[in-house]
Amino acid sequence: MTKSKVERCKKLDLYAEYRKVAQALNSTVMNIFIDNEIIKRIERDSEQDDYLYRSGKELLEKFKCINNLKDSPSKYEKFNQAYSLYAEIYTYIVFKDKGIKLVSVPKDKKQSPDFECEIYGEKIYFEVKCPDFCNDGNFSHVEIAKEAQANKEKINLQIEKDAKDKSQLKGKVYYSEQEIQPYNTSESVEILEKFIKKVLGMVKDGQIEHGHCFLILHLGRLNLFTNTPSCLLPVYCDDSPPYTSCETGDLWQVSFGEIGDQVYKKPSFEGEPRIGEKLSVNGILIEKENLLGIIFIISSWQNGVKIYSLKNENCLINKLNSCNGAGDKIVYKVSDAYNDKSNTNDYKYACIKKNKK
Repeated sequence: MTKSKVERCKKLDLYAEYRKVAQALNSTVMNIFIDNEIIKRIERDSEQDDYLYRSGKELLEKFKCINNLKDSPSKYEKFNQAYSLYAEIYTYIVFKDKGIKLVSVPKDKKQSPDFECEIYGEKIYFEVKCPDFCNDGNFSHVEIAKEAQANKEKINLQIEKDAKDKSQLKGKVYYSEQEIQPYNTSESVEILEKFIKKVLGMVKDGQIEHGHCFLILHLGRLNLFTNTPSCLLPVYCDDSPPYTSCETGDLWQVSFGEIGDQVYKKPSFEGEPRIGEKLSVNGILIEKENLLGIIFIISSWQNGVKIYSLKNENCLINKLNSCNGAGDKIVYKVSDAYNDKSNTNDYKYACIKKNKK
């Protein structure tokens, strides 16, 4: 028996370690947005899958590191690193279920994409990013955790003070308030622009210029507005209650929007203007024109996992004309819905209908 097989005889105890992380972090600030079933699957399938074993083992070590830390802010800083790895594993599993086997790109270079696969004899690369807070930089989770810890300490001090007189404790509830806002704004155009800037700041040229490359955005921790295929259109009609309106497709705008494009929003009350501000930044696929497209992995408790894609058709034609539609095949195979800059699928997703009674 080889050394690797001997090592893999011992099952990864990943789920138990993850539950400790979840309990520690959920008790402080917020839900950590990891799918229990994915963790269980990594643990189960790692016995047969080399990538899941290697990455699962690395994720296990990151969870152990988090659990060994004493203070909450440090846990959140380390958790951000663990979540990035989780997003890559999540992507690998989702693509595998769709019939595309991704291969991890060796990290022997300073900047390289996360995965590759071969379609029609052509290598296609994938870079996975999982944006979260778009208002206070990369460590806003840490800042929030520090504020939560300070509030907790104030409550503990008050409890200790009241404990000296037991009559003060009877029927008393202790709490503190804390605002958590991933965008720090409710304005549609500001949210779109902050999201674009966040993603562009995360993507390094070396990660997407290794070859023909798709950007994968795992939105498990940060969603925009719409979780329907209509978000892939420049503008669509929302005929759902309470008001019929024309709205901007958020995924299309963050991908193909250009400076000066008008943003339309759903009114929050009757009579509110539907026309918002104009974009002051270009979309991701305008700024990173060599990308083949963006694949959005959107997960929610209500609707499960949806994969929506936007193709950069000019790049697909110019760069992949010789490979008989390799990029298109990937988009068609993995996506629940897709579109392109030419708005080819407008007729499919142009209207969100009223819910039937």
